[in-house]
Order: sequence, then structure tokens, then C-alpha cells
Amino acid sequence: MQNIPQPLDLLVIGNEPAGLWLLREFEKIYPTRNLSKRNSKQPIRTTPQLGWLKTETELSPFFLSRPIAEAFNISATSFVSPEIALPKSRLKWSLDRIIQDFPAISAQLVQNLAKNLASLKAEDRRTIQKALALHPELLTYAQALWKQLGRCRQMTPENMIWAALCSTELSYETALDLVEPILSLQTWEIPLRARALIIEEVKGQEAGSKTKHYQCTLPTGEKILTQNLVFNLPLKQLFGLSNPSWRETLFSDLDLLSPLSHYPIFLEFSQFRLPQNISPLTLFLDQDVLPEPDREIWPMINSGDSQAQKITLWITDRTQFSLESISEHFKFALKRFQAQFPEALKKLINQSVPLGLESCYCEEHRKNLIEMLESSSRELYSHSLLQVKTRKVGVYSLLPALRCFLPYPLGPLTGAREILNDLFDKKTLQNYSKVQPSFVPTSP
Repeated sequence: MQNIPQPLDLLVIGNEPAGLWLLREFEKIYPTRNLSKRNSKQPIRTTPQLGWLKTETELSPFFLSRPIAEAFNISATSFVSPEIALPKSRLKWSLDRIIQDFPAISAQLVQNLAKNLASLKAEDRRTIQKALALHPELLTYAQALWKQLGRCRQMTPENMIWAALCSTELSYETALDLVEPILSLQTWEIPLRARALIIEEVKGQEAGSKTKHYQCTLPTGEKILTQNLVFNLPLKQLFGLSNPSWRETLFSDLDLLSPLSHYPIFLEFSQFRLPQNISPLTLFLDQDVLPEPDREIWPMINSGDSQAQKITLWITDRTQFSLESISEHFKFALKRFQAQFPEALKKLINQSVPLGLESCYCEEHRKNLIEMLESSSRELYSHSLLQVKTRKVGVYSLLPALRCFLPYPLGPLTGAREILNDLFDKKTLQNYSKVQPSFVPTSP
């Protein structure tokens, strides 16, 4: 008989930042847990057994606002204000500029929003409504930022403006920094399209124990046993990895996945830099009037050094993947880029998706491109997943759809904090002074 491995305290499946933050905080809290009711005959561990099932895709960077970073004790540096470029002017989305251009918005309002990240109070909502009546263009700018920071398409104007006002300072972070200091973490890597991750319930190892654990069998045959299991990945990746019965465990038949997703194209230039007034996050608007978000708002992210510069352009297309359709959108994005920066494409040395790929490349190349685009896409959701707990005790959901009416990744991070409150008693959480009071998110 094959030996069953010792169970982990917590296993996180997927690369989203909220689940990795959960692993970090779990390790910090674990030594302070309340042991007063523990059987003295059992050994007392001071470090937890943690596991991370990492998908083989790269950990995508994400924008993190200063209020979210401070609320969750995430070390973030190089905060910048987004830039919104209109046909005839540019707007730096900073607190000083907002107060100057929109007198109905006060510094006190923005401070109130930063202190109440997960909910919008009635008096703040009324203030935003008055500001919107005086400055209708506020909604244009909020839509532009929400396209980059949001995951939900069903948003009220007040909540969209609220999310934008919470995002006057952003830092471009990677979730890998959250798990690097974790000493007790075991890591496994699984193919994104494995479709062979078998998850099942098993009884506890103790004689007569009624406790149920969860066993994950990897494509290699290796088995991982855990007391608590957290799904921490987008819906399409979840559908590709786990057996179908587990989808019903996480949520009902509600269709969370929107018909649209965002897809990136990466451009690399040699010996060329864009003008210095182009910020790390720039959003170009084709019109001064309220735009149609899927075509007229064009987000651009740049990074690089003195020798080369990398640009990321984002397009919106169907979630039901069509390589030919996405290729046409990329061609359109490159035309718009060239119109803004006529000399840039002369210095182009590499782009992630070649033009003409619908007819000029072999089937293997097309398959690799599809996998790259699907793994780097950002899902948009038609509904918000509100529950962290699932139908099985010890199984939790930190999907990006969790409270997606909040600026990403605030929704899943609030869920991660709820998991900590569920796994540790109040005395333990009180002993761990760095754990902040829980948010109480409210749906828009």
C-alpha cells in the first residue's frame, strides 16, 4: 500500500497575489496560535506545513494602489500617478491635480475612501454624485482607469469613480515577492493544460478520525494531502486543471465569465525611449467625450532601462478564443501606437505576437501563441463571486471574480483575510498584532 503523505496545514492552487499573501500571513500567525486546548501528548510545531501548487505560467505583474498596499502590509515601492492622455491635453491622475481640476472633489473625500476601502459610505456616495453632476468627464477618466484595474463590467458610475479616486498612486508589483520570505513553503509546478489534477476527499490518518482531508494527485502521480485547500486562479485555468465536479463545489451554475477579456501584446525596442512624459501607466483616449471603453480607451504600460524599452499594449476581445480576431485587434492597436509615436516602430526588435499569424505559422507555433495569450489574459466578469467559503468545509475560493466590483486585487485580498479569521481563533488573531481588522465589503 502506498504511504499517504503527512497533511499540509494549507495548500494554495494558483498564482494570484491574494493566495500568496495568505501563505505569508499564515506563516506569521501560526507560531502565536492558541494552544491552551491542545493535547499535551501531541508534539507542538512552531512552523506550519504550507504548499503552493504553481501553474507553469509566469506570475503577471499587477498594479497595487497605495491604500491597498498599506492596509495589507505589502511592501511596495516606486508609486506613480497614472496619466490619462486626451487628444489635446494630458491629465496626471494625482490628488493635487484632481482637487485643482475638479473642485467638487476634496482631499477629505479621497482620504475617507482610502480608510473605507471595501465599502462606499452613503455620504461619500452623495458627494461623488454631486461632483459627477458638475464634472461629467469624471466618468470618462474613471472608465479609463477601471479598464486597467477592474475585473467587473457591471459597475455603477459612483463606484467606478470611487475606485479611480482610490487609485491616485499605483505601484507595479509581482506576487512572487510575497512568497520569497516564506521558509516553510513547499512548491510544485503543474502544466496549465494538464487536465489531470485529481482532487478528492480522504479520511484523517488518526484511528477512528472523522476529519476529512483533501488529496491532490499531480500528473506525475505524486499525492499531496492538506487540511485546507484554496483555489487561487482564474476561472479558465480552474476549468483546465481540476475535475468538473469541483466546479460545483466552488459556485453554482451562475455564469461568472464575461464574453470579453483583455489580451496583451508586448513590444521591445532597442536604443529608443518614448518621451519622458509618458508614465509607466498611460491611458490614451480617442475622444474628449464619454468613450466606448472597449475600443476608445487604450492602456499602455512601459518599463525598461537605458538600453531598451518594453511596452505592453492591451486590447479587448472575446473570451471565446479566436486567434484571427485577436490578431486583427493587435494590428489595429499597432496602428494607433504608430500614430502616437511615428518613429517607435522603426526601432522595434521583438513583439510577442507576430502579424499575419493567422496564415503564416505552423500549427505548433499557433498552439504556443494561444497558450501564451490565454495564460496572460485578464478575465472580465459579468457577476461578482461574493462567498469565500464553499460547499465543503476547508475548501475556499480566492478567484479573481471574488468581489470584483472592488479594484483588483482588493476583493480577493479581503477574502484571504476572512480565511485567516476562519482558520485561527480570536485570541490568536489578537496575539498577532499586525493583523488588521477585517473589511466588510458591500456590493455596489
